[in-house]
Amino acid sequence: GEEARLFCASALGAEPADDLVAVAERAEGWPVILRLLVLGMRSAPDQDDLLMRIPAIEGQLEDFLVGEVFDRLPPHRQRALLGTSILDRFCPALCKAVSGDGDLDEAGFLEWLVDSGLFVIPLDGVGEWFRYHHYFQELLQHRLRDRSGADEIGLLHSKASLWFERNGLPDEAVKHGARSHDPSLAVGMVRRHARDPGVVGNNGLVASWIRRLPRDLVECTPSLVALSAWEQAALGQEPRVVELVGHLETLLAEPGQDPEELRFGRIQFMALRVCCCFARRMVRCGKVPPSLVSTFSTAGPVRCW
Repeated sequence: GEEARLFCASALGAEPADDLVAVAERAEGWPVILRLLVLGMRSAPDQDDLLMRIPAIEGQLEDFLVGEVFDRLPPHRQRALLGTSILDRFCPALCKAVSGDGDLDEAGFLEWLVDSGLFVIPLDGVGEWFRYHHYFQELLQHRLRDRSGADEIGLLHSKASLWFERNGLPDEAVKHGARSHDPSLAVGMVRRHARDPGVVGNNGLVASWIRRLPRDLVECTPSLVALSAWEQAALGQEPRVVELVGHLETLLAEPGQDPEELRFGRIQFMALRVCCCFARRMVRCGKVPPSLVSTFSTAGPVRCW
């Protein structure tokens, strides 16, 4: 009780009413809920009316307070808050790219977030990258789902994915691409970046990208099947590699495949076949034990210049 009273007094600059402290205690000490409450009190024309309208039902307090704060904001700030809620971290340029608002002053938006106390946490020492408090982000995402359809949310992820790729951050690019409802976007990113110098040989990273994609998409896409085969080869799972290479051969013979998929898939198919044949020959000659077969496949997919 006393901790909540001191927090409210500090934020409001005055001794809080008992009703305000009572509501703060219901928030179970969550700093996010307390801050929302104070922000709502600051902007409310009638603070007593606000306190009277706060719902008594547990679980509705958060939605009510988000509405009281959120609905009083200008529309361009509402759009920016909802759009950036899909991001685990953001910088000014990313905020502008995701919001799609050409008139957004991205630096001013972040400055407003910090000055308003809207739960942004700096991630570096130069004020470039931030994230939302996780609980506040969840509240914004809930509001985004209420106001937007799946296609609109998918478009936000597409914008984020393209921005991350342009700025050399493939892991986050693939993550948002997988949530974009555009299969070709995520597949293209995995195919391109699996051959990056810093990624080749890191089969675990590529496998984590593939696991983010729907299983049926992976099974019908030559590049993803080939990359899965390289991962299994690195793990020494020869029976699974043989199975995947056979499936890859079938996919490559199917009509209607994307030309880039065919090009990538054929090169990887040939490389996998050569790798497997070489490894088996070395084992038959007794030059290496079967347990070392995987060492011939740790380089990962070959580059396709």
